[in-house]
Amino acid sequence: MCRLEPGEDVSARAGAGEFCSITRTAAELLVVCAAGAAPAAAKCENGWRVFEVEGPLGFALTGIPAAVANPLAVAGHGVKRL
Repeated sequence: MCRLEPGEDVSARAGAGEFCSITRTAAELLVVCAAGAAPAAAKCENGWRVFEVEGPLGFALTGIPAAVANPLAVAGHGVKRL
């Protein structure tokens, strides 16, 4: 998980691999990628894990994020309890 200034460019290698998420807001550019693909100028925090909920899931479905996140939060994993 890497943070950059909101106007930074993201290297193409950050998007390589099995999972990548690039989110830009007015406050920051957040890149979630494999540690070896992290942008050089980024402030990174390693050791995070990603998992996938098999889908696709309809937009009208509710409660699925809570059903997944709550047991993880109760077990002390880095998920904010909902």
